[in-house]
Amino acid sequence: MDPKGMFKIGQRNHTVLKKLLWKNNMMVDGESIGESLSRTMILDIKTGVTKIKSMGKIFEIQLFLFLPSAKVPAKKSLNN
Repeated sequence: MDPKGMFKIGQRNHTVLKKLLWKNNMMVDGESIGESLSRTMILDIKTGVTKIKSMGKIFEIQLFLFLPSAKVPAKKSLNN
């Protein structure tokens, strides 16, 4: 708990997610964190479609695969 009595659940979730993605060779290209906005990440395992739901809107995002042997991350859309 921080000095204001908050549990910092969002901050902990963010840290764990970045570590999990990194261990699976996935890098974060952008983020929407903080403030008092709720967000929901929807990942369709069958199709690979990933969406973020926030403030009544749904945004589709792309996930990229990082290849350690390459000098530059390879962009690989999970939608194809």
